[in-house]
Amino acid sequence: MNTILKLLAAFVVSLHMLSCSQDPEALEHKHPLVLKAQALRDGGEYAKAAEFYEDYLRIQPNSTRIHLQLASICNDNIDDPLRAILHYRRYLELAQASEDSEAVTAWKDAAEKKFYEKNRERFELLSAPVPGDDEKVKKCLAYIKKLSEENAALKAEITEMKNAATEKELVASSETPPVPAETPSPALPPPAPLPLLSAANPPATLAKTTVPQAQAPAPAEMPAASKSKVRAEYYTVKANDSLVKISKEIYGTSKHAELIFEANRNILSSPDRLDVGQRLRIPLLPGE
Repeated sequence: MNTILKLLAAFVVSLHMLSCSQDPEALEHKHPLVLKAQALRDGGEYAKAAEFYEDYLRIQPNSTRIHLQLASICNDNIDDPLRAILHYRRYLELAQASEDSEAVTAWKDAAEKKFYEKNRERFELLSAPVPGDDEKVKKCLAYIKKLSEENAALKAEITEMKNAATEKELVASSETPPVPAETPSPALPPPAPLPLLSAANPPATLAKTTVPQAQAPAPAEMPAASKSKVRAEYYTVKANDSLVKISKEIYGTSKHAELIFEANRNILSSPDRLDVGQRLRIPLLPGE
């Protein structure tokens, strides 16, 4: 019995020593995931082979050989230079003192250039003009121009309506006569005293007393301003007009520009801001 136990112990120790003496790279070659990836690569199924290599790197993330194998597949077989760059860089981080580091660096640079060229072509295609874009731009510009013209027409119409309303207010105010002031009625004289009744003055002989009647006040004379309608003249603003130019055209001198501005403060924000189509009230000069 003791002999059997000793033999089993010796066998276990031998197996342990044998496993420890094996090269880690040799064990990696025999791993089922690596074997499957190698078989798929040999059969031309590069995308599936890359998946098995990725699965192995989840177990052994520091395997330089598998990083290099996977980078080669990505760059040369499945046209994925970005993944190739990542695995080349990981290899160089893990094997900085490797004799192959210079060659791997060159492969990484080539993958980076390939990635740049590939994406440059893609972005140039995206930025290339699409047939029909010019026509769409022309239609958009024409529509914008149409909206601008409609907006200007609406603005002129609103200004004209404001001017018309202002004109009606001015005409109405000029046609309304002023209310005459009430004239107080003249005071009536006190009544004459009645004569005393006596035998000498019987009621039949009483003198007739005349009570003066109040006369109705004469209607006040209408002021001269109400006898003749106040003259109200208007001027429609034209292109390149100014208050100075309008004053010179209406009055024969430019010095009454301020008078025109004061008469139209309700529609003018500034003496220099005139809109084509505005109707300006032209006031009478003092003394007219």
